[in-house]
Amino acid sequence: MRKRVFLKLLFLIVIVVVVSTAALTIFVRRNWEASLQAQVDRNLEEKVQMFAARVNHETGIVPFQQIANEEAAAARARATIIDRSGKVLADSEASAPEMENHATRPEFMSAFAGKPKLDTRTSRTLGIPFRYAAAPTSFGAVRLA
Repeated sequence: MRKRVFLKLLFLIVIVVVVSTAALTIFVRRNWEASLQAQVDRNLEEKVQMFAARVNHETGIVPFQQIANEEAAAARARATIIDRSGKVLADSEASAPEMENHATRPEFMSAFAGKPKLDTRTSRTLGIPFRYAAAPTSFGAVRLA
């Protein structure tokens, strides 16, 4: 009889430990993922602000395509420069003249209003999901993805 009680208690303890471990794992993972995403977002926002500052400073001195390519390499991201009409002036991964107008993209609309913005969606040009960050410039906006 004591053996049965012992086995029942042992079984109950094992179940409590397994359930507690699973719950803790889920909780920690969600918090870790949220923290990691916030860090990635902050990093992307900082990089796009530096990109915008460089474009503002070097407009007319360095070709837009060169700036986009260099910023993309430095940020390890896709870089795009557009004017206020939404015309793509340079892109690090696609041919700018062949790209559609970007004026209605959420991150650019916000940048035109003077507010940097993050957005997540599938790229129409490349067909893969991206996290976008855009910032205003003196003539339009820049974006990193």
